[in-house]
Amino acid sequence: MTANPIYVHTSAASASALCVMAVSGCRHVPIIDLDARIQGIVSPQRVTEFLTNQLALS
Repeated sequence: MTANPIYVHTSAASASALCVMAVSGCRHVPIIDLDARIQGIVSPQRVTEFLTNQLALS
């Protein structure tokens, strides 16, 4: 486990996770709530799936 993980809060914009991935080089970014409980993980695969689904709807 990473000693000082980089994470994004649930209240942050979704682009924040992409920025963290791009700048830090981390491929998986935890999403935490205000109580520091993990709510999910953003990965390149999940971002790709989300964008594919959104583009298919438009």
